[in-house]
Amino acid sequence: MKFPDFMVEFRSQWLDTHWSGQIDAELRVMRQNRRPFRKWYMDFYSRSLLLKGTPDEMSDKELRKLVYSLLDLHLRSRAEQERFRSIVDLKQWSDALALKDRSIRTEVAFFHAAKAAKGHSVSGSGASGNNSTQRNKNGSSTAADGRVRPLALTSDERDLLKEHDSCFVCQEFYVGHKSSNCTGKYPDGSNYTKLTIDDARSAAAKRGKAFSTRAKSASTTTVKGKGKAVAAAIVDEVDDVEEVGVAALADSFNYESESDGLVWDSDDVPEDFVRRSGLKEFPLSRAIHITVAIPEVPDTAIQLSSKSKVVYCFGVSITVSSPDNRWSAKEITAVLVPRLLDNCDIILGLPWLTSNRIVMDFENCSAIAKSCGYNLLKPISLPPVNCKAVKRWSRHELSSLKRNFCDMLLELCAVVWHWNLTSPCEEERHGAVAAITARIVALNKEKEMAELHKKMLSEYADVFGPVPHVDALPEHEFCRIKLRDEEVTLDSRSYPSPR
Repeated sequence: MKFPDFMVEFRSQWLDTHWSGQIDAELRVMRQNRRPFRKWYMDFYSRSLLLKGTPDEMSDKELRKLVYSLLDLHLRSRAEQERFRSIVDLKQWSDALALKDRSIRTEVAFFHAAKAAKGHSVSGSGASGNNSTQRNKNGSSTAADGRVRPLALTSDERDLLKEHDSCFVCQEFYVGHKSSNCTGKYPDGSNYTKLTIDDARSAAAKRGKAFSTRAKSASTTTVKGKGKAVAAAIVDEVDDVEEVGVAALADSFNYESESDGLVWDSDDVPEDFVRRSGLKEFPLSRAIHITVAIPEVPDTAIQLSSKSKVVYCFGVSITVSSPDNRWSAKEITAVLVPRLLDNCDIILGLPWLTSNRIVMDFENCSAIAKSCGYNLLKPISLPPVNCKAVKRWSRHELSSLKRNFCDMLLELCAVVWHWNLTSPCEEERHGAVAAITARIVALNKEKEMAELHKKMLSEYADVFGPVPHVDALPEHEFCRIKLRDEEVTLDSRSYPSPR
């Protein structure tokens, strides 16, 4: 017995009757579910090979469509890119997706490992970064060496230390170093007193420093992470304040941006700009969700949970142009947000750059439109056109123009009048068409009546038989009807008929 015949007999004897349909049904619901693409695809493809030679066997094209529909969102968005859709061979297509999935998972693992090493959390649970809050609740505590730790600094004490070139570790004024390179220790909490302006003034006189009253503003730095969920870090000069990680876009597997270094894949416009411009807002087809790890330093866990997610549901359609109106962008849908940065009305993101084919060159500080080569950041100023002053018309020229205008009107009237005489009237043409249409309708009705007449004669042939000739009519009388005599007068009623 040959092997193909053996397999046919083996399947018919030992497998269920509808085993191929059951495997096909399992394949169609076998989603990736965050599994590594390589392991999931090998399991999926090995099961699909069992359908070879059966009515449920799928071609490479059908298998590729099914694999695409079962992918996770983060990998499906990558499969929609042109460099993946251009691959025809199924093996090469699956290998390319496996490499992309491995790259994404490596970046995500590196991102979480870096955050875990620093003691931060980007999940929005608020598990880390609460040391200062916990110290405020519990007050002073005892260190491992027996010293009593001081209370956490208040906002006034922090501002005072920042203003007078102080250290947040040793909490001394005008010491000439910062918390990062401080070799001292925190002050003892047993005899700790609140810092005042007099302490700063006395420290300046003691160290021979000029007493300063200028305020230093806290520096805020935006840092882009290496993972898909880009994070921003708010850095302070103090050591007893944790560095807070703020996730601009959470859940990296659902992030569909094609750029690894993009903070937010959208175009944004503030509400006050929309009101000033009179733009009409409309609900977005898909709401924009932003999960923030710590939007601001909260006082309680309830505040943290209430501020863990921001949702934007409305947008406006806008188009922008260059100041000289030499270049105009395509219409876009901008997300409506409460406010943007100071002196900033619109933030144009990757969708705007992609749809308008803008090439960014950060070295030369240029943004060039590929369609026309126009540089949006450095527009070329054209020299003013020397326009000659139009001289005023003389009286003779005005009179000549009026005469020519009158002659033109007379000629136009003559041409129109001649055209009306020689051209057939539109109403007559419409009447002729209507008459032809009415005639066609009448002929159709006559034809239908003739067919109906024949049909009735055929159905009731016993009643509507052929009429015999007059010579074939019977001569004897079957009945006689006596007509009313015209000379006889019938009596009528003289009273009115009752109702």
